[in-house]
Amino acid sequence: MKNILATVIILFLIGGAGALKSTRDIKDLKAALKAGVPVIVKLGADWCYPCRAMKPIIKQLAEEQNGKAVFLDLNIEEHRALAREFKVMLIPTVIFYDKHGKPKSHHVGFMNKEELLKEIKRLELNK
Repeated sequence: MKNILATVIILFLIGGAGALKSTRDIKDLKAALKAGVPVIVKLGADWCYPCRAMKPIIKQLAEEQNGKAVFLDLNIEEHRALAREFKVMLIPTVIFYDKHGKPKSHHVGFMNKEELLKEIKRLELNK
């Protein structure tokens, strides 16, 4: 009985540790910047066609890069302070943070999946 209980506890702890590494469900910028992985934030609005076109790309990358990076799709009207901080004049604007939570670059305009991944690699956000 003790062995079964010990096994259950170990499996629970292993499963719990794995859950902590998941990044796809992070929706808050503060939590994302503390995750210890690169963070890519797309600021946009629902009325913006290029922003809407990027929405499924950001969602797909959040799934594919789970545990390696956080991808956030934030509405500029709900995150005005962030828009002011980066002096956002046009949307979509993509902000790239390194794994330490420091902003490294930003890009104005639509980016496809390949461009986003290429920029992450170019900026060496994991260092």
